[in-house]
Amino acid sequence: METGRYNVLLMSASFFFIMGGYSPTQNFATTLLDLPCLPLGSICIGLLYVVMAFASFVAPVFIRRMGPKRTMCIASLTYPLFIVSAVFIVSPLMVVLAVLIGLFAALLNTAQGALQTDCCNDSNRGLHNGIFTAFNQGAGLIGNLAAIFLIKNSSDDADAAARHRCDEGGIALVVLGWQPRDSPFFLALAALSIVGCCLLTRLRPMPRAEAQDAETAGTAGAALRQTAALLFSPVMRDFVPLFLYTGLSQVFWSGMFTAELQDSEAIGVVMCILSVAEMAGGLLWGRAIDAMGDARRTAVLVLLTQLGALAVAWQATRAGAQIGLAYCAGALLGVADAGIFVVTFALITKRFVEGDAASAPPQHEHAATLLSPAATDEAGTLKRAPAFSGADAFGVFFFTNSLLTGVGFFVIPLLRDDFLVETLFVAGFELFSVACLFFPASAVTAAAQGSATKQQQQQQQEQQGHGDGARRRRTSGALINTCNTSNTRS
Repeated sequence: METGRYNVLLMSASFFFIMGGYSPTQNFATTLLDLPCLPLGSICIGLLYVVMAFASFVAPVFIRRMGPKRTMCIASLTYPLFIVSAVFIVSPLMVVLAVLIGLFAALLNTAQGALQTDCCNDSNRGLHNGIFTAFNQGAGLIGNLAAIFLIKNSSDDADAAARHRCDEGGIALVVLGWQPRDSPFFLALAALSIVGCCLLTRLRPMPRAEAQDAETAGTAGAALRQTAALLFSPVMRDFVPLFLYTGLSQVFWSGMFTAELQDSEAIGVVMCILSVAEMAGGLLWGRAIDAMGDARRTAVLVLLTQLGALAVAWQATRAGAQIGLAYCAGALLGVADAGIFVVTFALITKRFVEGDAASAPPQHEHAATLLSPAATDEAGTLKRAPAFSGADAFGVFFFTNSLLTGVGFFVIPLLRDDFLVETLFVAGFELFSVACLFFPASAVTAAAQGSATKQQQQQQQEQQGHGDGARRRRTSGALINTCNTSNTRS
């Protein structure tokens, strides 16, 4: 099997096992930790994503030095550790581990994106990104099934004792010992996650990506400036709205939509349907991108699907709505959410190809000049920085995506007043993010810079013409004076 396809399939299976074990653990632990006096569960989720956002910004530094494979193997080990901690839940430990997961999740996801970039080409970009999205997003199915059977039937006595302690003014502390029904389940999930970690060790090397990492490793400061240059470069202005929308989409279906459903017992079923739809949607949109040959065109179809999903979701939350509408909304939201991620990953892997000097935007030198004091040599000549890599691009992606997702989980309790307004805002933001792909700011900037360059060239030509005219006049005058002098002598 071709190395790129092999690595994509192996990473997809690995992430399915790792996230399949982690997802139900997060759902169970955070739900149990939400106490009336302090919502520790929601704080853990929000803290995890905020930490992951800022860690993603520095993740390319480690990836350039250690390589994507080694980075993923090390970072993935924190997930079984978090799952095992749920066997004996201690709330302070869960908060600390949430921060740890945020740090290493940034390394894991950014390294995966960097390797995925090198595994794609124009003939398989959609399929490869669709396969990974299907397995990665579909891993939530295990967690959603657990939400139906495990969280619903969790230990009521322990939960009541913890809430009673809160009511009496005690500290917001949850300490549970061995739970005969729940603890073995988490040990099984930890074993599942360890299988995923072991699969990562079987990844095959990609010589082009490793050569790029070795060439551009440099110092940590230089790597940070490289990522910052990409974040503030004109070309990234076209992608950042879409990056932000991927986080907003997650906040909508996982926090806003489910909170508005009238039948709380149906939430688990809706989320299971959403996970299955994401798996199917990942493969569907991946094939569509390869068939259409342009991820931007596919983004229009995803946009129409998402607008329909938002309309059905709003109808499903109205009083007296049939439960079938909620199931339909879950399916449409899953297909659309998978499409957003497949399109985003396809755009990144096409624009920022590992080891390809063409992946550097035309304005890269300007950004490097602003951010690096050593961007010019002793003669004042501008140094050309290395091309932006997949690690830089995915670092920026997970920075913006996780930042909005984390902030969203903190803000959701303050915005549950008008679901229609929330839905319209999400729809408007998606329209804006897709429009940026067809009317890129980088093209406007490049056109403006081209016009300015042309004007400068014209001014230089005019000045050169004036100078040539003055030199001709001086030469003519000198010849006339010479002739006059000769005539006088005669």
